Amino acid sequence: AGPPEQKVEPEQKVEKIEKFLVIMGAVFPTHPSYDFSNPLQQQAYWLTKRMEEKHDVTVVCREGSSPFKSMVNFTHDLEKVAYAEVKEQVKWEEYQLIVDFSTEKWSYQIAKGKNLKVLYVTHPLLGYETPPPLRYPCMTGVSNAHCAHLSRETGIPVRKLPFGCELVEGDFKREDKDYLLYFGRVVKEKGVHELISLCKKRRLELVVAGDDRSEMGIEPEYVHRILEECDGGMIHYVGSVDESVKLKLISQAHALVIPYLSDTDAFTCLTAKAATLLKVPVIALKRGAVSEFIDQGENGFYVNSIEDLDSFDFEHLDELTFEDAALERARPAYGRFEALIQEAIASPW
Repeated sequence: AGPPEQKVEPEQKVEKIEKFLVIMGAVFPTHPSYDFSNPLQQQAYWLTKRMEEKHDVTVVCREGSSPFKSMVNFTHDLEKVAYAEVKEQVKWEEYQLIVDFSTEKWSYQIAKGKNLKVLYVTHPLLGYETPPPLRYPCMTGVSNAHCAHLSRETGIPVRKLPFGCELVEGDFKREDKDYLLYFGRVVKEKGVHELISLCKKRRLELVVAGDDRSEMGIEPEYVHRILEECDGGMIHYVGSVDESVKLKLISQAHALVIPYLSDTDAFTCLTAKAATLLKVPVIALKRGAVSEFIDQGENGFYVNSIEDLDSFDFEHLDELTFEDAALERARPAYGRFEALIQEAIASPW
């Protein structure tokens, strides 16, 4: 059985939110950011731009970012240094809420000794090393599975704010070139070795794209083994690619395959959401939040084990329906973000 049916609620008219602040500890990308790949910064941009259309938003971000109506800029690349640049420039108490996308959690430092409300948006790989002060426990995760994980780590409630993708219609044409695609870091828990073995055994063409971090000391022997397996015959390794190449690879794939072996690597998987918007099937092991973003028979399939994946029929995927609800869940959660902001402002912290 697939995930529970989720209704897409119609957008409701909301009152204007007077003065809230968004912190981003890096450069905001241009829109759409096809030469830029950073999930947290992309979500921050898309969500904030939509909120700016209706609400009074001020953005703290790196000089050179895309323009917003109201901005406070810093010039240094290091967040710790950048915080020192802006902490005296901003009258923090004037804002109803601080929405913090930074990795250094500026808002926690700012909130000390002040009566401020903070909504901290986490990335799946970051965000719980330093839990927020219990006085300000408004933290978000990207899926139900991620929220449960964060709650166990921090001991506080965590609200759900799914990440999503935005694509300009017509920029990437669907063209099935009959290869399977793996996209992700080349590390053992992502399971790329299992997928390579499967494809070699069944004579299926596979393109492997993603970061090789062996120079940083991350699993160098494993990476060396994977690169040797990618012989350029049926198995191709293209390395780390920018956002435009990533989306082109997805649009031309027969299917995107997610063989992740650990739950923590499958909390969001934005690549799968991009594939859904491009109407490319997603096939995955059921780990983490996979069942939250794959609707069986609509935008793909999930299986329970490597053995099930090994016997999966990749040839007949034409019957997937890509219903509107699945497409909507692949996009940024604009309504949810707006509702969380309003709820946080109304809460008696």
